[in-house]
Amino acid sequence: MSNKNQTPEMQRVTAETAKKAFDGNTPAKAEATKTCVRCSGPATEFKDEISKREYAITRFCQECQDGYFG
Repeated sequence: MSNKNQTPEMQRVTAETAKKAFDGNTPAKAEATKTCVRCSGPATEFKDEISKREYAITRFCQECQDGYFG
């Protein structure tokens, strides 16, 4: 995971939790493949800079961000 503000232990816990929640997908895998951790679809186009930054945090594509955050 690219969040440098997290300790190695927090990164491990985040990855394990994501694996369980997102059918085996992890934030690191989503980042490496430019896909969405939630739906596994492409995460390459975002409507604004805030959405791009949100992807860096959640690894959600634009469609999943819109569905989740409203």
